[in-house]
Amino acid sequence: MDLDDLLARAAPPLAARTPALDDDLRGLVRESEPRARATRRLRLAVSAGVAASVIGIGVAGAAVAMNHGALWFTTTSSGDACEMEFDVQPVGPQESASGEPATILQGRTAWPSQAEQERVAEEARAFLSSYDFDAVDREAAMKEFDAEQRRIIARAAPGEAQPLLIGDDLEMHAVSRGVLQDLGAHLEGLGLDPFVVNVGVGSSIGCTE
Repeated sequence: MDLDDLLARAAPPLAARTPALDDDLRGLVRESEPRARATRRLRLAVSAGVAASVIGIGVAGAAVAMNHGALWFTTTSSGDACEMEFDVQPVGPQESASGEPATILQGRTAWPSQAEQERVAEEARAFLSSYDFDAVDREAAMKEFDAEQRRIIARAAPGEAQPLLIGDDLEMHAVSRGVLQDLGAHLEGLGLDPFVVNVGVGSSIGCTE
């Protein structure tokens, strides 16, 4: 397993969320952050491997806007304004799935129905919309993530080791993985299959080094 494998597998009550409120909040953050929003989208595959603590972030393509997902506005430890948005989507039909078919079919004899996918997506969105992102223990999350990435880098063949994530990059990747671990555990606790949805994470440029 290399770092790509790790990255691909692994506040007070807020006012009621509405599309209008989300748009206003996005505008507020962009006004306070003069640099352009990062043109990227991180895709997180919600994994059932919570016990292994390997749910992370992998690059899936470029996108500036998300789809009215769960927003989190924060400040990194370095003092930069950071906006993150967690967006849940069903994996879709087998012939055009947005996830790894072998993983989605794990323990199944048939492809998950659209009804099941939508049910899991709805529950995941509800969980994220009420999630207390500010309560995440950043120091513990970073320590766990950093230890894992260092183990992976140490096992890599010469010349194949991935760069070490540090600073804001490490912090936001670690926090995001922690959120997804909690989400995966929540879904499994309800008897739902977390493999039938994908969670995308959009981030502003202030979230990274």
